[in-house]
Amino acid sequence: MNELVLPIMLGIISSLVATAIFLGLSWLIKNVALPWYGDNIYRGVRLNGEWTRTNIGEIDCLSSSHPLAKLSLKQKGEYVSGIFTHGSDTGESDAPLETYKVKGHISNSFVTITMQSTKNDNIDAASGIFHIFNKDNKLQLRGNEIFIDSEKASVHSIEGVKFAKDT
Repeated sequence: MNELVLPIMLGIISSLVATAIFLGLSWLIKNVALPWYGDNIYRGVRLNGEWTRTNIGEIDCLSSSHPLAKLSLKQKGEYVSGIFTHGSDTGESDAPLETYKVKGHISNSFVTITMQSTKNDNIDAASGIFHIFNKDNKLQLRGNEIFIDSEKASVHSIEGVKFAKDT
C-alpha cells in the first residue's frame, strides 16, 4: 500500500505544478506579450501625453473664465487610457476639481473615449468622439461630448470641443 502512495502523491503534485506553470504562462502571454506586440506593430497616430481643452464651440477656454480641463493619455496599440480632470483645485472657482478614468479606442482618424468618475459617490459619466488632426504642426482633437449632469439629472451634449496636445 505504501508503495502506491508515493507515486500517486508525486503524480498529483506534478500535475498541480504543471497546471500552475501553464496558467502562469497563459497569463503572461495574454497580459504582457500580446499587448507589447500589439503596441509595437501599431503604425497609427500616437496620442500619448498631456492634452488641454482649448475650445468649446466658439468659447476660447484658455482665455476665458471657463474651468481648466486636461486629458492625460497612455496608449497601447489602438487603445488609450488615462485621466481626465476639469475644474479648479484652488477653491476660487465654483467648479470643483473632478477626476475621471478614461478608456478609448483609435480607429482611422478618430478616437472614441468614455469617462467614469473616480469618486464612488459621483455618477457623472461622459463619452466623446473626436477627429484627430494636425494643425500648425501640433496634434489636435476636435469633436463632440455627451455627459450626464448628476445635479440636474439630465444628459447634455457639447459640440465643437477641441483639445490640443501640450508640447
